[in-house]
Amino acid sequence: MANLGPASTVTANTVAALTPVNTQTNSNPQEGNQIRVLASGRGINVNSLGDIGVLPVVNSSRWNVQAVVAANLTAAAGASVAIAVCSAPLGAATTIVAPVILSGLVAGFGGATTAYRPTVQNISFVGTGQTIYVSCQTTAGTACTLDVFVLGYDLS
Repeated sequence: MANLGPASTVTANTVAALTPVNTQTNSNPQEGNQIRVLASGRGINVNSLGDIGVLPVVNSSRWNVQAVVAANLTAAAGASVAIAVCSAPLGAATTIVAPVILSGLVAGFGGATTAYRPTVQNISFVGTGQTIYVSCQTTAGTACTLDVFVLGYDLS
């Protein structure tokens, strides 16, 4: 590759962090196995029971969940809303987050929002499905939505 000048940082052996890597000897360059967003759902309605969010897994055939973050609750209903995160519809397979009341999540005041991170129940589980399901166990009782982000390792 020709040198395009002193402002150029693109070479055949750089990764997202722009760290030079010898790809002849290093099969796993820096930043290859970072925790990333595996799936996300925005505006999930928490005023109905059952599977309320079907989150497609992004670019991974094998994955491992390390964290789930719920954020942006649109009404002050965190003390009543309970969600679960599973690898199959209606909790039929592995439970990733057991049903939990989102008491740590309150509606934003003054433009600020609060995020809540429930405990991941099974951090050793390796999923191969292409969908992660969010189910509502206890409703908000009012029109209310939230965002759910699933973070983990891409093992594919």
